[in-house]
Amino acid sequence: MTHGNTSWHELGQTYVDQSKDLNQSVTDNLLERTERQLMDAKAHIHDLEEIKNALEQRIQLLESQALTREKQLSEWILHEKAFRETALTFGYALGKNNDEIKHIVQHNINAVLTNTTLHHNNASSSPVLHKHASDLLKNKGLN
Repeated sequence: MTHGNTSWHELGQTYVDQSKDLNQSVTDNLLERTERQLMDAKAHIHDLEEIKNALEQRIQLLESQALTREKQLSEWILHEKAFRETALTFGYALGKNNDEIKHIVQHNINAVLTNTTLHHNNASSSPVLHKHASDLLKNKGLN
């Protein structure tokens, strides 16, 4: 049996060939898209790994800076406690009691914050303390 000049067998073969070509084209397109998506995903993963590494380095830097500041603060606390101990020792040696020493300390805090110390230990000589001196005065009710 024929269909015009073409036999059914030839028509069937043409259909099969076109179907194979179409199937191959769809498969190739899907593979290309999948490969592109996979490459994009790998690139994204690479970018995320770089971000992760940068964040880990930043965390290490911040931890190091925090440790340095903590050491500086502990050294400052050590000196503060040593000066306090020295002041108490001299206060007791001069016959002062705890209340009298506390009064002298409060007076000296006010003098530091208002830049009126006898030995130039004024707030104005420390930028950080100077910046907050008026707030400290208000909070302590000393002015």
